[in-house]
Amino acid sequence: MAAGKMLYCLDRGYGYRWGTASFLNSYTYTSATGVARTAREWLDMSNEPSSLRSLDNISSKDVFEAAKEGDKLALKIFEYTGTILGQSFADFIAFSAPEAIVLFGGLARAKEFLREPIERSMNANVLPLWRDKVKIVFSQLKESDAAILGASALAWEL
Repeated sequence: MAAGKMLYCLDRGYGYRWGTASFLNSYTYTSATGVARTAREWLDMSNEPSSLRSLDNISSKDVFEAAKEGDKLALKIFEYTGTILGQSFADFIAFSAPEAIVLFGGLARAKEFLREPIERSMNANVLPLWRDKVKIVFSQLKESDAAILGASALAWEL
């Protein structure tokens, strides 16, 4: 199961409403759309200085670029996103026992901002048996190839 899609299944009781869905889940925060939405929400809720304030339509790429420039709010958004991902991965590990979790897609490009909070949160929330044992890997594949190659690998094992 792709990690991003796995997050649809894990309900921790928080999240944004997703379209017409009546459920809340981690994916609504940890997708590229969720990162942009968090940025807009936090800008509305605070007066914290941020280069993001000058933008009309904030995207996750804008948040990433701001974080690369050291924008404190953008860095906090990635810390928050990584923490939620780590908690969700800990839940996933409990029932799947993976050797590694591979992240791919647009948000995975922000690995320098996500790796540490993901690993810290995952290890703080995972069963002690799994602490520091599951690797977080950021795919080097093109986005369009990753899902097809993963599905092909699973079919090959059948």
